[in-house]
Amino acid sequence: MESFELPGVPHPGTDTPLTEPQFLELEPDLTVWIGAERDARLIHKEIHQDQLHDFALLPSKPFLIDAGANIGLFTLYMKTKYPNAHVLASSRSLRSWTYVPLERLSRFLDGYPDLKQIDLLKVDVESWELDVLRGLDDRHWKLVRNAVIELSELSGLRDDIEALLKEKGPSVDRQLMSWSLKSAPMYFLKAMRREGASSTFRQ
Repeated sequence: MESFELPGVPHPGTDTPLTEPQFLELEPDLTVWIGAERDARLIHKEIHQDQLHDFALLPSKPFLIDAGANIGLFTLYMKTKYPNAHVLASSRSLRSWTYVPLERLSRFLDGYPDLKQIDLLKVDVESWELDVLRGLDDRHWKLVRNAVIELSELSGLRDDIEALLKEKGPSVDRQLMSWSLKSAPMYFLKAMRREGASSTFRQ
């Protein structure tokens, strides 16, 4: 697994960060270093119990991008399911809500000149999703087989993100999160390659 950083200042949501990070046992064999317990348990439920990211069949050695890794639960889940996966992950400090402005996503992918495909692009960066997606050049969009973006309706970005995904490819599905509030809907946007098509995402 390799890490990178992306720009943004995520909203802390409904949880209050701990004064000091601490360990939290989520399962008998899963203990993580957290900054906010409620957020950690919610993320764990989404990924490990509800398995919201398991919407596509991936190869045995997938290349995955985890933009907004938080405490790394998605990366841990995928590395358990696909031990040979290569994961490029971004995360913020547990002590800070601030992302340091750095390079565009394609800048990091340029470090993989032999990259043939991106099996799953996962983006959850608290209202900076559109910036991350726009940081992916066409030469890398054509490699993306599947993408999942978590976003809040309150960000005002959903229409623009859906338009961008549809521009890159036709198969986009929107799923309302079961736990989201009526006053603040949360969505999963999923885009995936259609079997038999040359690519879900157009250049």
